Amino acid sequence: TTKLVFSPDGTQLAIGASEVVPDIFIWDANTGNLLHHFSYPATVRDMSFSQDNSLLAVAGIFPGKITVFDLVDGSVHEIGGGNAVSFVSNVAKSVVAVAVERQFDNDLPPIFLLDLNNDQQEFLLPNEFFADGVAISQDGQYLATFVSNEEGYGNLSVVNLQKNVELEMEANEVRQAQQVRQITFSHNGQLGVLQRDLTIWNINGDFLGSIDALEVKGFLFTPDGSYLITF
Repeated sequence: TTKLVFSPDGTQLAIGASEVVPDIFIWDANTGNLLHHFSYPATVRDMSFSQDNSLLAVAGIFPGKITVFDLVDGSVHEIGGGNAVSFVSNVAKSVVAVAVERQFDNDLPPIFLLDLNNDQQEFLLPNEFFADGVAISQDGQYLATFVSNEEGYGNLSVVNLQKNVELEMEANEVRQAQQVRQITFSHNGQLGVLQRDLTIWNINGDFLGSIDALEVKGFLFTPDGSYLITF
């Protein structure tokens, strides 16, 4: 298992695996019944349910691509390249945020919002070269990603999607980019970023703490945000 995620209402549980076991399973979290089983010939790096549980977006590596599975009619929609994906909550339409690496043969920014209804794209952070990981706050107001330049040096960036402005993040020095294994907002707006360290900020950009997390595979916040659990 490389990724595990609950649906927004907690009724469904999705698990993705590596290309060795190229499958995605979705269970009913209350009964344990298997609801869906999809083939996905890549290592699953990121997954996100739409707010109404009808869609599951998946980001993979080896190869890196974004796929959206319709859990109602079983159809599959290929979006293209990307290393992370997250549905934007509290919007009337189905919008996903996608993180990609800027290619040398184009000048497109590495983060964009995609409306799945009409394929319209809205690009963010136009001056950045690479984006690694993406998360959307529970209220749909903030987007967080790790951005870096061509040399691999970068920092966490948090964007207010309603105002289209970046937040000032405390203790967010430029650092050598290591693979972002997870970026997650808690229900009350705390933000956790897992690289070699696990670092926590609040939604105002205040630095709350950091621990050595080289052996940590993943983490989650409790619903009230009082505790953080690592595994």
